[in-house]
Amino acid sequence: KNYKSALNKLKAFEEHKKTKYRFEDIDLEFHREFISYCSTIEKLNNNSIGSLISRIKTLCREIELEGYKVNPQYKSTNFNAPKNETFDTYLNEAEINQIFNHDFSDSDRLDNARDLFIIGLRTGLRISDFLRIGKENIIGNVINITTIKTNQNLTIPIHPQFKAVLAKRNGNFPTKLSDQKFNLYIKEICAKVKLNTLIYGSKIKEGSNRKENGVFPKHELVSSHICRRSMATN
Repeated sequence: KNYKSALNKLKAFEEHKKTKYRFEDIDLEFHREFISYCSTIEKLNNNSIGSLISRIKTLCREIELEGYKVNPQYKSTNFNAPKNETFDTYLNEAEINQIFNHDFSDSDRLDNARDLFIIGLRTGLRISDFLRIGKENIIGNVINITTIKTNQNLTIPIHPQFKAVLAKRNGNFPTKLSDQKFNLYIKEICAKVKLNTLIYGSKIKEGSNRKENGVFPKHELVSSHICRRSMATN
């Protein structure tokens, strides 16, 4: 996905410049012009542009290792990846306990999503991993799982709230959800438990794929990565 995203932007840039670029052409002038194009024509923010620059540098490095000609200017400190300061939100222990203790018995959908949310918050795994946890991953009092992104084998102590979720379900796991539904439902869950503190952050602007910065109620800034971030912060 990341590769295709970078490739599509590079193709669009080539079309805009009416030029075909080779790795020998990836110099500081290319860097300046590509950033200007992404900012003024594509209307991307600095973090998105920075991700594209990082991927281009990765490709240059890999190509060089394979013995092909590459312009050495990609190694310059001026060939940098622009970025904005990020304002990442997290849930503290009191807020997590609020979610855990809330009665969602009137909604099987939210009750199920809340239990998955607790598993994510209490394992610190990425959503691609904690949504895969099953009985086969439970060994005594630990979870054993190999992560998808980094192919690491992890052993994680089982938190008492994780145990309580399984006990409530007679040892069964909550029903799996798509990433999109999970993100939608956990916003609703946090709104229901009144996580309404106004905080500075960014969210996708309605009617577009662009993020906007501002002050929002905390529940509007919740997404799946808050599980991992909360674990790390707490």
